[in-house]
Amino acid sequence: MFWRKSQQEPPSSNSTENDLYRSLPDVFGSRSVETLMGAVLSHAMLLAPQATRGYAVVRQGADKVVAVRGYGLELVGLELTGAWRNGMPKISTNPSADLFSPNTPEVRARLDTQGMRELRQSLVTPIRDRNQMFGAIVLDAYGSSAFDPQNLEAVGRWSGLIAPQLGLVSSFNSYQQLAWGLTRSFVEAVESRDFTGLGHAQRVTSYTVAMGRELGFSISELQDLWFASMLHDLGKLSQEGSGDSTPGEHAILGYNMLADLPALETARVAVRHHHENWNGSGAPGALAGETIPLYSRIIAVANAFDHLTSERGERISSKQGVAKLHSKADVLYDVRMIEILEKVINIGRSTAELRPDEIFPL
Repeated sequence: MFWRKSQQEPPSSNSTENDLYRSLPDVFGSRSVETLMGAVLSHAMLLAPQATRGYAVVRQGADKVVAVRGYGLELVGLELTGAWRNGMPKISTNPSADLFSPNTPEVRARLDTQGMRELRQSLVTPIRDRNQMFGAIVLDAYGSSAFDPQNLEAVGRWSGLIAPQLGLVSSFNSYQQLAWGLTRSFVEAVESRDFTGLGHAQRVTSYTVAMGRELGFSISELQDLWFASMLHDLGKLSQEGSGDSTPGEHAILGYNMLADLPALETARVAVRHHHENWNGSGAPGALAGETIPLYSRIIAVANAFDHLTSERGERISSKQGVAKLHSKADVLYDVRMIEILEKVINIGRSTAELRPDEIFPL
């Protein structure tokens, strides 16, 4: 007679390896620190199944929590000091001393709300590449669970594997922040040449980003749309007069000015075609319908709406502006994009919608 085992056997090494392979696309395809560290933390908990909760910390000046598992999202963004500060991996058997003592009363109160005084053990593995410290993975065990040296070794290897990727993503995010800041400053300088244009690019960008969110764009797509919208009138910098000698001239000039920036190729194409018309009567390519790039169609509607409703434009109401756009639907503009703009305006998502900190994560 055969007896069924009453306890589940621990996962095999092959099972863990399979889980790792499934984690890799999420880890190495991440373009934000938060997404990356969420995937990293999830896999670390597979390597140490005694952990019921955990969090990931990234060093951004101060050490900040960027991802949690099992804890409330209120911890995300919290500046925290802990056992990782000396850069050494460890299994902490006195979490109160390691976590509560070095932090301020305000931080300790936040930790209390998560029940962290009941911690039995913490497994802490710093994330470092050579001599640079990027952050840490912290796995917490409650109740009778306890970590062993094999858990520490496995999670430590995982931390070492992803450290270069975290460094790359952090650098990429820093580059995005720099590019965002320089673009804003440059556009403001361009607009300052013509008082009537002040703030136009940022208002248009507010509308287009709101529309992109309504269309379900990803973060990377919103970033491309942001650059295209902010830079749509870039070509006017090369014009001596106040207007185009031919329709869309500044669109071509802007397109050419962005030629040496491969990272902005998608935005560059959108800039070139934002004066195309739905019926094919526009410039510079006489494109029609859906052959016009989607970002260009979005910008065309937002651009026209701002010219109609802004204080330095026709100064008509939003309702009147949308009505005027509808009167040119399927002639100048994509009616679907007009409807999307109308929707975001009606629910109050206009200039206040733009949140650069969400589009370009720190």
